[in-house]
Amino acid sequence: MSSLYATDGGAVKIGYVFNGKSKVLHLGKNFPLREGREIQRLLDLAVASKIVGESLSVAAVNGLKRLPERIRESFRRQGLFDFGGSVVGTFGDLGRLIENWDVSRDMKRHYRDAYRHLLEVYETTDALLLMDKDAAVDFADYLLRKRNCRLAEKTVYNDFNALRRLFDHAQEKGLTLYNPFQGVKAGRDAGEPSVYVSRETVDRVIDICRKPEMRLALTFARYAGVRMPSEIKDLRREDVESDRFHVRKGKTGARTIPLFPRVAAALSKYGNDNSEWVFPEVHAKAENFVYDQVKRTMLRHGMEPWPKLMNSLRASCITEFAHKNFHEVTLNAVFGNSERIRKKHYVKIRDEEIRSLIDAGNSESSKRGGTVPVDLLSQLLPLLSKEEVLRLWEDSRTYIER
Repeated sequence: MSSLYATDGGAVKIGYVFNGKSKVLHLGKNFPLREGREIQRLLDLAVASKIVGESLSVAAVNGLKRLPERIRESFRRQGLFDFGGSVVGTFGDLGRLIENWDVSRDMKRHYRDAYRHLLEVYETTDALLLMDKDAAVDFADYLLRKRNCRLAEKTVYNDFNALRRLFDHAQEKGLTLYNPFQGVKAGRDAGEPSVYVSRETVDRVIDICRKPEMRLALTFARYAGVRMPSEIKDLRREDVESDRFHVRKGKTGARTIPLFPRVAAALSKYGNDNSEWVFPEVHAKAENFVYDQVKRTMLRHGMEPWPKLMNSLRASCITEFAHKNFHEVTLNAVFGNSERIRKKHYVKIRDEEIRSLIDAGNSESSKRGGTVPVDLLSQLLPLLSKEEVLRLWEDSRTYIER
């Protein structure tokens, strides 16, 4: 085993034993210890591979190739690793990783598209292995400005999210030791935020849908909170039990969702018993099929589609359960996201929460001279949009003046 240490003068070194001799790898003066520990780990792997006569793993080789040229030269000079060879199958391994990943077809296509954009720039294995955070930023700039097909910021935003998850998965599988996309933001989610859609509103849309399968899809989205259409596209009848159903390939993995009464009733009324798929037409069609069908139906009947048509239905379902104070572990398991993500993207403030807060503020104002309870505000204000805060302030002032 090696030892990482710093001298009194600030020089950082790694001491190790190789071929029966004590040796020192000089990292440099004031070299960051965090990076030094990573190099120390790679050094131990290189020494161990020489001792036992076995090849290094792909992840270890990738890590060694990422080292600064000066450090790589020290490894080469001391006979620890030959950087002249190439890493076989890195691109193929990442490509196979996507194909063998247990995710939905739509998510797999998303990963393929993002990976294809990456290969437009990094055509060689060594170039990809040497990619760092600065290179990731340059890659984003390339996507936003490339000459033949300039990508929208939303597409770049989605690509980077996909590549970040892909390289995280590659780290778990031992293909790489480093994720250059971690902590790098590119593009922006330019879409409107999701909104709360009341049960009365979505029920009116369900009633005007011509196809039973579209009625069932909207029910699953609004009353079970599934992601649309990825989590219903491959849903089989065998995945549905008497009191629950199983999403086998969700965005965040498989999970079990209760078969809520509204969903069970709709499944009994609109379900197709002649197919192995719960949603046979959705299974066979493109990803935007449900979105297009619902949007056209609403416009045909003079209804204005709400922002983020499908995502808002999931957010509305999550909002209702979040305000009922279920334990976070339960919500995590049922809806497949974390408390942080729910608060940031899903949980909305409904009119009843606004009214309750105003009533509480009005009640307290008579006792405290117009103050609003701090504990209530501390819980609700982080979830409010700027418009809702202004609206809350105006309504509260009206109550107080009365």
